[in-house]
Amino acid sequence: MAGLLTFKEIYNERGSQFIEKLLNHYVIVSEMIDGTRFRVQRKGEKLLFFKGGDSNPINLIDRTIMVYYEKPVGYFESFSDDVKNLMPEDWQFCFEYVAVTNPTVITYDNLPHNNLIITDILIKNETGNTIKVISDPIILSNWAKTFDVQGPAVIFQGKLNQ
Repeated sequence: MAGLLTFKEIYNERGSQFIEKLLNHYVIVSEMIDGTRFRVQRKGEKLLFFKGGDSNPINLIDRTIMVYYEKPVGYFESFSDDVKNLMPEDWQFCFEYVAVTNPTVITYDNLPHNNLIITDILIKNETGNTIKVISDPIILSNWAKTFDVQGPAVIFQGKLNQ
């Protein structure tokens, strides 16, 4: 796990232009969650599930051998067709899945709602390549309500000052 950097270290490492840009733009600082990346995408009537950075969906064999993702898979499969149909087919919803209070490095006091924290949305083209990433906390919070999961872990949003 990377240590914290002082402002001076960031200045020395990244330079004054980076600091000026940082101070002159709206920024969002999010907590880095100690969980496992889990993604879901609707294709027609079917939901596809992905683990980590895999480009291929979790298949039945994966689900049988590795039951780790059964809880979030089952959770999404239990959604009504009305909720599933709200999901645009070219959007892949990304989450951090936290199944226990001490996943690897950090110990949490509480688990996120339904063990999932929405982190971003990947918009895919016909060939499966990501063409846009949505990380806007308002959009993510709205989808978190739709899915009944925890919203993004935003620590700060706004303009930094001197």
